[in-house]
Amino acid sequence: MVGEVGGEVLDQGAAAAVTYTWEGLYLAAGYNQSKDVSDRGARYDGGSNNAAGEDIWGVSAQYQFLPNVSARVMYEELGSVNDGASASAIKEIFGLGATFNYGQGNLYADVYDVSYVGDISSSNPWAIGVDYRFSPMRVYAEIFDEDASGENIDDSLLYTVGIRYDF
Repeated sequence: MVGEVGGEVLDQGAAAAVTYTWEGLYLAAGYNQSKDVSDRGARYDGGSNNAAGEDIWGVSAQYQFLPNVSARVMYEELGSVNDGASASAIKEIFGLGATFNYGQGNLYADVYDVSYVGDISSSNPWAIGVDYRFSPMRVYAEIFDEDASGENIDDSLLYTVGIRYDF
């Protein structure tokens, strides 16, 4: 959909997602129209565009094997790649993860295989975290490693701690 506000042309994007749950199985699929339209003098209203490609879509599945253990798999892909896309733009991501619920919280870990638009070798970032619930609050800590190599890349571990309050 295209509109005009104050003489500026604005494109509006579309996004959709569906989920399905059956017993211990959770399935999800999503799509985001995220194309770069700056060459046509337009931009999306309310957000930035994806200069690398036309759209993004992904699927994921999670299965709860035991009352306190679940595993997940996900795949995300950038659609048609634009001619001027940066070689370092992400083309696709494949991920695996697991969660252990220890009663008052979760211990979780994820690992990804990331491939890029250019001839850059893929990277394998990973994350591990733990959270603890105090109703209605949750505290958490995570460690993340980009696992990337190359010039001018800081591959230091990233640490996050936080508090989440649910109203």
